[in-house]
Order: sequence, then structure tokens, then C-alpha cells
Amino acid sequence: MYLKEFDLDLHYRPDPNVFAKIMAQHQCEYHEATKLDYQENWKNKRRAFRLQTRCITSMFERLLGSSTVKTKRFWKLLVQSGSDESGTGGVKIVGDTAEVDVVFSLGDFFVLSDLDKKRRALDLLMEGIEKAAAAEDWDLEPFRRVYELIRDSNYKNEWIWRKSGNRAKTYNAEILCNHGVDEIDIFLLVANSAGDVISKQLIVSELPDEFAYARHLGKLEWRSNTEVVLVNKSGDAIGTVCLWD
Repeated sequence: MYLKEFDLDLHYRPDPNVFAKIMAQHQCEYHEATKLDYQENWKNKRRAFRLQTRCITSMFERLLGSSTVKTKRFWKLLVQSGSDESGTGGVKIVGDTAEVDVVFSLGDFFVLSDLDKKRRALDLLMEGIEKAAAAEDWDLEPFRRVYELIRDSNYKNEWIWRKSGNRAKTYNAEILCNHGVDEIDIFLLVANSAGDVISKQLIVSELPDEFAYARHLGKLEWRSNTEVVLVNKSGDAIGTVCLWD
């Protein structure tokens, strides 16, 4: 088994002051107030945190590779960011996932710049990796290498999903994905045989998560020597570039 996926998550942190108001308003017991508080005050924060850090966790996955770190018990590492009272435990295995806690105060995370959100996400992820590495006796060098690569790239998660040349070998097309904090932008680029980009079109902006954007990436096909199309997984053409010789 190999380590393939990384993710960041937020522990639910109940607020006793809020609970009292919920219990009075809904005339319910503590357990029911917990569920209501989570739905009303925490669920959306948790989802937003995961989405806004996914550009870094997915970049780490891609740069590390899916057959670099061998494990005995799991293929995913979930780094859970908790309050000051958490972060003292070891590695907990749930199914095929290893969970590790790190100390993190949500604080002003959502008002940080995109770059600072990426920095914070990478440091949290690396802290969790280091804890897991100590427990699992991993060599940290591959992880440190990826950490430095991300920093050296100024945290820009951009990659080519697919390339294709036309039959005449006069043009080359590629799908460029730019995975940011709030969205992923998918571009269709066409270059001539000299490598000069002659067309760059934004095809779609989507939520920054594979479950949202993967459906747009079906296949890249040339329908003639001057027309290239991005087809989604439903078989629909969602982006076209037509050229004139």
C-alpha cells in the first residue's frame, strides 16, 4: 500500500455560549443543540476550509507521486486542525485513512490573502506529515523536497492535464489547469509548430475540488486540422478553438 492522498480538515469546536442560546431558542437538550450548532455555525466553515486548502494538498499529492511512500495500513493522510487542546495524540487509523491532529486556531484564516492561505495550509500539512513520519518511521526527505518545490513555485498549482497535436503536425493543443484557493480555471491553449501560443481560452471556472471539476475533463480531440475541442465526461463539447491556416 502506498500513500496517495492528503487532506486538511477542521475539528468541530463547540461554543458553550452559543449552546445556551440554541437550547433556549429551540427548547432542546445539549445533544440536539450540538447538531444544530454544527449545521448552522460550523459545517460551512469546515467545507470552506477544505476547499480553500485543496490547491495545496492536491499539489503535494501530485509532486510526491503515488508510489513514493510505502505504508502498511493506509493510503490517505488526514491532517485535522484543532484547538489548543488538540494536537497531542498520535496517528489514528480509520479504515484506509491515517488521522493526525495538529494545533491550529482558525482565527483570521478566511481574511488572509490567497498566498498566505496557501502558506498556512502547507505548513499545517507538513506539521501533520512530520508527526505521521515519526510514528510510521518514514524518511522525511521526499516530503521536504516537495515542501521546498511548492515554496519555490510561489505556491502556484498549475499543470497540463492533456496534450494533443493535429494530424498535419502544424498545431499542438493542451489543457492547462490553474488550481487556486477559490476556484480552478481550465484553459484550452493552442500553439503552432514553433511553440508560439496563438490561442488561450478560459473554458470553465469551477470549485477547487476534484469532485467538482473532474467531470469537465473527458478528452481533448482534433476534429480537423484547424478545430480542437475539449469534451466533458458526458460527451458534450464545452470548449472549442477554430484556427485558420
